[in-house]
Amino acid sequence: MTRPKWPLRDLPSATPATPPLPPQDSGTDWVTNQIELLARRCGAVVGVCAQEIGGPWRVEYQAQRRFFMASTFKVALAATVLRAVGRGELSLDEVIEVPRARHMVGSGVIMPAFVHEGLALSVVNLLEVMMSESDNTATDVLMARIGGPQCVQQWLAEVGVQGMRVDRNIDRMVRDFCALGDEGTPLEAAARMFSAPGFDPESVFDFNARLEADDRDTTTPAGMADLLSGLATGQFLSVASTTLLEGMMLRVRGARSLRLLARLPAGTPVAHKPGTAAGVINDAGWITLPDGRRFVAAVFSRHGLTPRVQREQMVEEVGRLLYSAFAEAPQR
Repeated sequence: MTRPKWPLRDLPSATPATPPLPPQDSGTDWVTNQIELLARRCGAVVGVCAQEIGGPWRVEYQAQRRFFMASTFKVALAATVLRAVGRGELSLDEVIEVPRARHMVGSGVIMPAFVHEGLALSVVNLLEVMMSESDNTATDVLMARIGGPQCVQQWLAEVGVQGMRVDRNIDRMVRDFCALGDEGTPLEAAARMFSAPGFDPESVFDFNARLEADDRDTTTPAGMADLLSGLATGQFLSVASTTLLEGMMLRVRGARSLRLLARLPAGTPVAHKPGTAAGVINDAGWITLPDGRRFVAAVFSRHGLTPRVQREQMVEEVGRLLYSAFAEAPQR
């Protein structure tokens, strides 16, 4: 295939009214060319997999390479919880205690809002804040309730998703890549880090060699795209559970809530789950096009040595490129 010449534009400072149009009948080569250029400019390793739901169009760029998932793994955890609900092993109305000993720093609303003992939340409310607010406390409470990471891994095997590893809860991940040790509660461990002489809170977003060298809690972009496709088409969960999960992913909020949708036309439905860690900027979800067609997109990065804002912009621009490709792809 002759690769079309489609110039890489400067990253805009504001969302354009409409994304750029790809060359007609160009296939997907033009997208992977642009992704490669964006990755080089950004100074990060990037992996992308996008698939038209119910159609033939697929974009892959380093789609079999492993990337740390960060909070994108919460999609698999939420699906495992909802699977248990569908089997009658768990109820959305079940109320679970959220003791201070489980409170986590980082993303979320539980830890800063509830400083006293006595908090208890229903499964559905824990799911909501885990997905829409990326609440780490809710994540670890739900992980413990379903039996730990091995139960998520078992469910992934049952539905045939390959290339994805779920090995730890959030507390264990943070202790491992921040070298915090096993002593004390998560908040006490974080306090030791924050009180260290010269500690810079922004450093938690910097490249981390321990994280880069660890294959635990990683996925291939292709594996995440397969998970998203199975969820979006209702293959993995009931209609009610799929609708519930999609609604939560449509309500993603917070400082890093845009990503894939940041440069898309206003009002574009994007059900997604961003993920952020040391040197890692990710996003994964499914996007609805104006004609009703949908596609899943998994965008991962690692080895981020450039400023975080540049890596955020790179993921946003990849989202714009993918939207252009799938919006203009002929229906078959």
